Amino acid sequence: MNIKKLSLLALIAALILAISGCTGNVPKAPEVTAEPITITVAGGWEDCRAIDEVARKFTEKYPNCTVRYEYLQDYNNSLVKRMTGDSPVDVFFTSNIQADSPLLPYALNLNGREDLNLTDVFYGLTQNFTFRENGEISDRLYAVPVGADMRGLFVNKTLLASLGLTVPANKASLLNACKVLKENGYMPLQGNPNDFSQTLLYPWVCNIIVNSPKEAGVREAVEKRSAGISELFREPFELMYTIVENDYYNYKHEQDVNGLFVDSADIDYARYFLNIKKTDSGYEKADDVGVIAFMPSPMSRTSVMEKAREDYHSNIEYVFIAAPVSDEGGFAYLSPGHGLAINKESPNVDWGVRFMDFLFQPENSELFASEFHTIPNTKNAVSYIRKLFDVPDNRISELGQVTFGYDFYKPITTTLRDISKGNNPKYMQTAEDGSVSLYPLDYYMNQLEESLKSDEQQQ
Repeated sequence: MNIKKLSLLALIAALILAISGCTGNVPKAPEVTAEPITITVAGGWEDCRAIDEVARKFTEKYPNCTVRYEYLQDYNNSLVKRMTGDSPVDVFFTSNIQADSPLLPYALNLNGREDLNLTDVFYGLTQNFTFRENGEISDRLYAVPVGADMRGLFVNKTLLASLGLTVPANKASLLNACKVLKENGYMPLQGNPNDFSQTLLYPWVCNIIVNSPKEAGVREAVEKRSAGISELFREPFELMYTIVENDYYNYKHEQDVNGLFVDSADIDYARYFLNIKKTDSGYEKADDVGVIAFMPSPMSRTSVMEKAREDYHSNIEYVFIAAPVSDEGGFAYLSPGHGLAINKESPNVDWGVRFMDFLFQPENSELFASEFHTIPNTKNAVSYIRKLFDVPDNRISELGQVTFGYDFYKPITTTLRDISKGNNPKYMQTAEDGSVSLYPLDYYMNQLEESLKSDEQQQ
């Protein structure tokens, strides 16, 4: 073979390596040809700027491939129908896909794909999405979290400023703001009771377990369901009780009198917070001040909040913060948000995987997170939190550190929810004279203690 032929072969080999990325992780990447290809990413929001931004960068790298976001109404029901047919979706947003998911028959197993590099993702988030068989982690993965969601607090800066208040930094300033708001005729804290207290206080509960000194034996006590375990969580439960006792949160009153938080979709939360009222012709803003000062919520709801603020021309200024519920301030707790999955019935499976591979490169993951308002699914997720919030390491925890199963989670959240409903006459104690009052805090602490006992202790 002459020199010219060797040079030509070397050039061809170099081109092939360039096309494949020369990383060793994507040897089976889709062929880059001139033929135009369009892949769809389905979601339940009217638009998704995060996908649009990453898609723009992706098409810059692969000019023949266009990524299009597609909004599906009645998402959970219509998505299954779009898995097959003449124009199936290629990539779709989803929650954790496990055995009970109707999407399982259509989702591609992503584990072991050589064209999907997940070495830079945050282990604790992605591991939570691993498929479980009989309670045990398997070798299957059907969806990857696009980021970590944070539970926190939307704060109406405009309403606070109208009363001479500023954004609270700790429990004392939060309760003081609630007192002033209540004296001026506002219900300070608002939200649907199904998730209100859990969103507000579960990060603190998790922090007690994860960041208590090892010598305190907190983790061991929780795992063994030791006697007196409920006392570990008295402080956050006491705060919830104080809020209800002072009528800083009264969901029943707000639902019945003002029609607030009757519905619980993301857009409903945004309209309630921005004081956007339903009219005969649709919806319109009532004013630019609002009536809700503090609303516990996941951070990812920000996208819907911003769109509603823009659509209805609201001038309410707000901020999302780690809820300042302790003497020192707030807590950050990372749990998986929405995930992305591939429809294995799609004719563009390889391109769908290539797009996911591109999205989970750290630079693109951070771009996506900034638009989607989540913490990026990258190894430096914790440092990203430090950039956004004034929360030190000893007040940060993540799902992988607090995995005890539903038998722990349910008693905690159920008891918190019961306290949050405590000033609803339906759930109050009635005296012989017919008067009603709150049950004492110890009533709820005893309820928690009994619920957290192991099966062996209850026998």
